[in-house]
Amino acid sequence: MDYTQPFISVKHKMPVPRKHYIIRDHLFGQLEHLADYKVTIVKAGAGCGKTTLLSSFAIERGIKKLKWITLDEHADQAFVFWNYLVNSLSELMDEQTDCQNLLDSNMQKEILFQMISYFLSRLNTEEEIVLVLDEFQIVSDAFLVSTIDYFIENMPDQLHLVLLTREMPPIYLGQLAIENRLLLIEEDDIRLTEKESRDFLVQTLKLKKDENEISAMIQLSEGWIGGLQLLAISEKHGNLPSMGSMKLSDRVLNDYITKEIFGYLSEDEQYLSGLSIYPG
Repeated sequence: MDYTQPFISVKHKMPVPRKHYIIRDHLFGQLEHLADYKVTIVKAGAGCGKTTLLSSFAIERGIKKLKWITLDEHADQAFVFWNYLVNSLSELMDEQTDCQNLLDSNMQKEILFQMISYFLSRLNTEEEIVLVLDEFQIVSDAFLVSTIDYFIENMPDQLHLVLLTREMPPIYLGQLAIENRLLLIEEDDIRLTEKESRDFLVQTLKLKKDENEISAMIQLSEGWIGGLQLLAISEKHGNLPSMGSMKLSDRVLNDYITKEIFGYLSEDEQYLSGLSIYPG
């Protein structure tokens, strides 16, 4: 396997949430206790607002020591993944330890666990550190998973790992759950309330519609923020579907929006909807 490819597509900066984002009070309330947990998992489908939830929380609460990695398609390789992670946390190393060069010069599976142990020992943990790994559903390789398990088991108490994922990660979570050091936020938790949906349409998207139309869109979206975004864009382009009793989860309406709405959006509009493809 080639571990020497250039690491140019990974994003090491926290995405900036759109202006006038809504405050998710009940979810922020759970995240307020993030320091009590070793691992926090936010598991929900595309366009559910996982990234915005964490980025807006970090901004609102002024989290200082936050590192963010958006994983890409190459990240399911152990040495690629650890290059990303070491690069992201390098400035938090004691005495600016050059772990990056050390890792690059020792690309052998047999010593990777020793490298991870050394890496953790050099972390400056005088303050709480939050490490966010976005798009974690990419991780599936068995050896990589074993290294992440080892990393989690040996993390200092001041380091808190947040995983944003569309699927439950394959890492070992049993011991953390028993010790009450695992926080899990799932799709049903992250769905918008009726008030949050209305605030998103009116305050964030600046949609000017009468109350009946707003209420119909809220009902149709079933709390899915990506669905509200698509409905608002479709209204803007004049191809909002007849609402009736249909839901965005219905196959027929799903197909309609895929073909008639999402397919005509610009890349910027697709990005703002929170979807790279419309989820089936």
